[in-house]
Amino acid sequence: MQLTMEPLEEMLASARAMDEARVWNRALSQIEIQSGMNQEFASGTGLIGRWGLNEGTGTTASDSATSPTTENGTLRNGTTAANGPVWTADSPFTTAGSCT
Repeated sequence: MQLTMEPLEEMLASARAMDEARVWNRALSQIEIQSGMNQEFASGTGLIGRWGLNEGTGTTASDSATSPTTENGTLRNGTTAANGPVWTADSPFTTAGSCT
């Protein structure tokens, strides 16, 4: 599976930072989005893809949502994976959570 989100890529290019990416198979309510936007999620109802971006090195983003399948990603900094991401040691998240 290849997931390409060019408008998201353009937005992130200007932000230059991202801590976690999630894909849900359902629409989240405004309350769910607001309550979970500053938390890491290990699981949640309808969570089908979650890349925590906690690897710290390399160009692989591991998908920790194993249902229906695990889909690891390749991180890029520019047009090729060879450029790789710029990793940082800090994290904006202060708590772990679960969305049900």
